[in-house]
Amino acid sequence: MGIPILFQRFKFPLCATILLLLFCSVLGGSNETDQLALLEFKSKITDDPFGIMRSWNSSFHFCQWRGITCGKLHQRVTILNLNSQHLQGSISPYLGNLTFLLTLSLNNNSFSGEIPPQLGNLQRLQVLRLDDNLLTGKIPANISGCSNLLSISLGFNKLVGPVPLEFRILTKLREIVIESNNLTGGIPPFLGNLSDLGILSTTTNNLGGIIPDSLGQLSKLYFLSMGINMLSGTIPHSVYNLSSLEVFSVIQNKLHGIIPSDLGTKLPSITVYDIAYNRFTGTIPTSLSNASNLEVLSIGYNWIIGHLPSLEKLHKLLELRISNNNLGTGQAGDLDFWKSNKTSLELINIDSNKFGGSLPISITNFTSLSILAMGNNKLYGNIPAGIGNLVNLQDFIVADNRFTGNIPEEIGKLQKLKRLVFQGNKFTGNIPSSLGNIRHMIYLYLNDNSLSDSIPLVLGKCQSLLLLDLSWNNLSGLIPKEVMSIRSLAIYMGMSHNNLTGSLPMEVGTLNNLGELDVSHNMLSGEIPTTLGSCIRLESLQLQENFFKGNIPPALNFVVLTKLNLSFNNFEGMVTENGVFKNSSAVSVVGNKKLCGGIAELQLPKCNFKKATKSRRLNLRMKLVIAASVVVSVAFVLFGARLFFAKRKKENSTSVSSMNAVIRMSYESILKATNEFSSGNLIGVGSFGSVYEGILENDEKIVAIKVLNLVRPGVYRSFKADVKP
Repeated sequence: MGIPILFQRFKFPLCATILLLLFCSVLGGSNETDQLALLEFKSKITDDPFGIMRSWNSSFHFCQWRGITCGKLHQRVTILNLNSQHLQGSISPYLGNLTFLLTLSLNNNSFSGEIPPQLGNLQRLQVLRLDDNLLTGKIPANISGCSNLLSISLGFNKLVGPVPLEFRILTKLREIVIESNNLTGGIPPFLGNLSDLGILSTTTNNLGGIIPDSLGQLSKLYFLSMGINMLSGTIPHSVYNLSSLEVFSVIQNKLHGIIPSDLGTKLPSITVYDIAYNRFTGTIPTSLSNASNLEVLSIGYNWIIGHLPSLEKLHKLLELRISNNNLGTGQAGDLDFWKSNKTSLELINIDSNKFGGSLPISITNFTSLSILAMGNNKLYGNIPAGIGNLVNLQDFIVADNRFTGNIPEEIGKLQKLKRLVFQGNKFTGNIPSSLGNIRHMIYLYLNDNSLSDSIPLVLGKCQSLLLLDLSWNNLSGLIPKEVMSIRSLAIYMGMSHNNLTGSLPMEVGTLNNLGELDVSHNMLSGEIPTTLGSCIRLESLQLQENFFKGNIPPALNFVVLTKLNLSFNNFEGMVTENGVFKNSSAVSVVGNKKLCGGIAELQLPKCNFKKATKSRRLNLRMKLVIAASVVVSVAFVLFGARLFFAKRKKENSTSVSSMNAVIRMSYESILKATNEFSSGNLIGVGSFGSVYEGILENDEKIVAIKVLNLVRPGVYRSFKADVKP
């Protein structure tokens, strides 16, 4: 092939001609290659909720399409950035034709399928971000062809297999993020040869194996996170020589060994030290006090013993997580490590250790605290005055200690409090009424103390509570209807093992999201409110060891109970064989001598209503009629009543056919017809009562019998409407 005529005419030097040819190639057909590659990428998008792809059309040059950046000289795509656009589809292999691409960012979308190996053709690529998608398969070894790659981020996908050995030639890498996948095969030792590496995050995989000693060669490494990887063995000493290290996390592995005595001096730049959920032993070195940049110390769930060094010099410390170890001696002075005016701490968790002594008054100076967790230790004394200063506190946990005295009223100043966990101590006095001021509280545990007096009505103002536990105290008086009306309660309401009296408030029906209610072992009386039938999500109901009486309301058959304990009360009447009563392992009715019927496993006597005395039947009738808190049995045969009024209206009629005659029936016959108002005969529940199907004993006619709830407003208007001719 000769030189083109154009260049022959102007007699260009050969080298200049070649350069010009290359330049024309860049400006010409290669632009079309980029456009075609982008259109192929677009064709693989199956969902585009923000309409990003609408601009990808012939009306605009592809360099003006959303998410595209081109070079100014050659008009070739250099950046494709479509992160966080909720895109769905697969990644087109044609992206491998964008040979001038420097950055490919498709992170935080919903791309699925495998990573195309053709991406390895992008020799100029420096940044590859495909994290936070739904990608599957192995990491393509071909990506090693991206010889200029500085950052690769593939985290939060569903990738499997090992880190490709071919990555060892990517010597320019500064950042490797492959966290939250299903990778296996260990942490590759060749990573220690990537001398520019500053960030290595492999957290939450199944890599297994040991931490390679070669990682100690990474003199520029400042972020090392390898938690939740089934790693075993010890931490190599060489890693502790990385003076540049700022973040070190190996949380939740099977690592063992001790914390180096010179930790605080060897890692002078350390800000996060997290070795929680492992098998480390020994003590916390005193040199830790020299780690002046430390912000997070997390060593919980290990077997570490001894004292905690002074925190006085750690002015930047924000989080102290040392729970579930064997720290402390159980004696006074164990909490001396925080005897200072330090105010930067935001989280203190010393749960489940052996710390003893009382809370230092200096704790009231930690006004930045949002979490204070000290449960399951050997702490004693009073909650210090001034605790109301901790206005940012959200979690206050001192469960299972030996605290005494009153719960201070000023605790009501903690307006941001969401969890108050004071269970398992020796607190006395009453429940502070100021708790009613904490409107955002979600969990309130005051159980297993010696609190007395009545339950304050103002607790009903805590309309964000999911759980309320006041059990195992010395509380007395009535259950306030205001407390029984906290609609937000969804997990548990416990008031058992107290001295509460009176009836269970009708407002219990407000708790239609509650999962478990326990008022057992009190002195409650009266009948079970039929409104319990509104608690449609109730799974466990504990009423045992009280003085409840009357019939078991049929409404309980409409609740999804898996556990019901009515034992040792004064219930009477027939036990149904429906709902929870079908399962003897889910229900207990022992100690109620007047109950009968039910499935054989309950071992109750058979019901025999024929032998019941007239006075007993009358007594049952009166209970059903006059009880203000239950559905009363004012039963009407509706079509008979309607005919009765029709008869009165026809004053000139001298006879009425037998078909229109009022059916006269005794209360006893109504009981027989409905099988003692059995839930099996219940055919509907309305706003003003329940409707039962009955079969008359004499002529076997099927009738509808309505039982009205006389305490329901408007019930009499409903009755008149029912019987109006």
